[in-house]
Amino acid sequence: MVSIFLIVQGVCGLVVVLVYITVAVANCNPINPTFLLQLNGNVVKCIFVVTYWLLTFSIAWFAIGHIWIFRKTNVSSKGQFCETNVSTVSIIILLYGYILGIWYIGFSIWNNASILRWLQNIIQQRLKHNLISSFLFSNEKQLILVPSVAFRHRSNNSTNPSDDWMLYAQGWFFEENRIRAKFIKSIISPFVDNIDKKRISYFTGSGKKHKSLCIDGLTYEMCTKTDAHGLIKKQFQVSNNDIKQLRIPGGKYGKIEYSVTALKQNMKTKGEIFLCDDNGISIISDIDDTIKITGVTSIRSVLRNTFAGTFHAVAGMSERYRHYESYYNATFHYLTASPDQLYPFLREFLDREQFPLGSYHMRHFSWFDINFFQFFLSKSFIKQKASILNMFIQETYSRKFILFGDIFQKDPEIYADIYRKYPERILKIFIRVSQLNEPNRLNKVFQQIPKSKWDVFVDGFDLPEHFF
Repeated sequence: MVSIFLIVQGVCGLVVVLVYITVAVANCNPINPTFLLQLNGNVVKCIFVVTYWLLTFSIAWFAIGHIWIFRKTNVSSKGQFCETNVSTVSIIILLYGYILGIWYIGFSIWNNASILRWLQNIIQQRLKHNLISSFLFSNEKQLILVPSVAFRHRSNNSTNPSDDWMLYAQGWFFEENRIRAKFIKSIISPFVDNIDKKRISYFTGSGKKHKSLCIDGLTYEMCTKTDAHGLIKKQFQVSNNDIKQLRIPGGKYGKIEYSVTALKQNMKTKGEIFLCDDNGISIISDIDDTIKITGVTSIRSVLRNTFAGTFHAVAGMSERYRHYESYYNATFHYLTASPDQLYPFLREFLDREQFPLGSYHMRHFSWFDINFFQFFLSKSFIKQKASILNMFIQETYSRKFILFGDIFQKDPEIYADIYRKYPERILKIFIRVSQLNEPNRLNKVFQQIPKSKWDVFVDGFDLPEHFF
C-alpha cells in the first residue's frame, strides 16, 4: 500500500511539474538550438527545463517499458513482478522528486543574492584563512558614479528659478560574482574571442541593495540608499554657495566634482555633475553607431562589441564635437541605450578619442530581468530616451538643443516627436546613415518638419562647421 501511495503521489507531482515545464519551455524555446545565445536571465532555468524534460522522458519510458513487460508476464508471476517493480518505481519517483528539489533550491540560490551571500558567509566562517574560500568568495566591491546633470531648482513648477540647484546623482554599488562570471563566460566564449574579464565581472555583478551613501563636503548632510538593484538614483537640492565650493576652478566646463562615501563599507569615490543652466546650448548625442561603431543590428557584433575588443570611433566625430564645444560653448550629454555596466569602458573610449566631457544617461541591465539581446535590440529604450529629452527641455527655460543620432534604431522617430512638441527649442537634428542616399524613411519620419532643421551624415567630415 505504501508503494502504491508513493506512486500516486509521485504521479500527481509529475503532472504539476509537466505543466510548469510546458509553460517554461514555451518561454525559453529550447527546441531552437540558438536559445543558449539568448543569454537572458532565465538561461539557467532553461537548462533546468531541458534537464527536467530528459528526466521525465526517461521515467515515462521506464514506466511504459515495465507496463509492456507486465502485460507479457504470466499470470502466476505477476504478483512477484508487482512486488519487485512497484518498489523500484517508487524509489525512482522519490529520487526524481529529490532531483527537482535540488534544482529548484539551486536556482533559487542563484537568483537570490541575499541567500547566496548568507551561504557564502557560513562557508567563509568555516573556512577562515582557507585558500579555496579566498578564491571563491573574496569578491571585490565597487562604487561607480556616472556623470550626471544639475538644473536650476524650481518650486511648484515655476518658470522662475531660484539660486539653488537640483543635482541628479546616479551610480551603482555592486559586488563582483566570480561564479556567475565564469558561468557566463563559458557560455559566450564559443562566439567571442579575447573576452574582457573586467566587462564580464561588471555585467554579472550583484547590486548592494539598501546601502547608505552620503555626499561629502556640503554644509549639511545629504544621504540616500541604494535601491533593490544597488542603483543610486537621487535628486538633491543644493545651494548655490555649495555649488561654488564644489565647482572646478578655472575649468572650461560648468562642472562640479563631489565625493560619495558608502557608510560602514570603508569606500569613497568621486563623481561629476554638469551644470545645465536655463540659457545656452546643449548637444545631446547617442553613442552606439553615432560616434562609436557598434553594429547593434547584429547579435554577434553586439556580443563582440560588448564583451571584447577595442571600441572604435566614427571618423571625424571627436574633432567636430570639440569644434562645437569650443565655438558654441556647448555642454554635451551622451544619451544611449547601452547599459550603465559599460560606463567605465565607454568613458575610457571617449577620453581616448578626445570627445568632450559630458553627462551620461544610460539604462541598467539585470541578468534576471530581461533578455540580453532584447535589451539592445528592442524598442524598450524609446520611452526612456524620450523621457530624458523631455526632462532636459522642461528643466531649462530657454536652453537650445542639437540632437545627434543614427538611423539604425529609433533615433529619427524619437527626435522627430520631440521636435514637434518643442520646435522652438530644437535647433537641429543630425542622423547618421550608412549611405547618403537613404532618404525614404527619413523623409517620411520628418514629414512636415522643415528640411533646414534636419540633415544626415556618414561620418564627422559630412557635418557642417556651424549650425546657423
